Amino acid sequence: MKMKPQTKENMARAISKLVQFTQTNHPSELERAGIIQAFEFTCEIMWKAFKEVAEEEGILAASPKSACKAAFQLGVIQEEAIWLSIITDRNLTSHTYIEEVAQKIYLRIRDQYAAAMESTAQFLLK
Repeated sequence: MKMKPQTKENMARAISKLVQFTQTNHPSELERAGIIQAFEFTCEIMWKAFKEVAEEEGILAASPKSACKAAFQLGVIQEEAIWLSIITDRNLTSHTYIEEVAQKIYLRIRDQYAAAMESTAQFLLK
């Protein structure tokens, strides 16, 4: 998969930090907020990487959701539904802060999203 070297470097750094942060046992509210922020950064980098890959293949991917759909179509991601959920939750965390929503999203980051993002990043970084 062809991506800019800077995109690859940013992705590797972001996913490494996200995975590291999600291994924190019983994070405080401040630590959880940091994990959510790392998730937002990682999500932003990932969808832009999907966009680069899609555009290299001649597919227009102007939004995060269209980039995820293109990544699925190209075989970059295996589970389109989880990535669409990642994008939806990223939008929720960046536009509003409700403690109950933040807690639920944190658990999804820890239990599902970080692993999905890490495996996709490893595939793209090969």
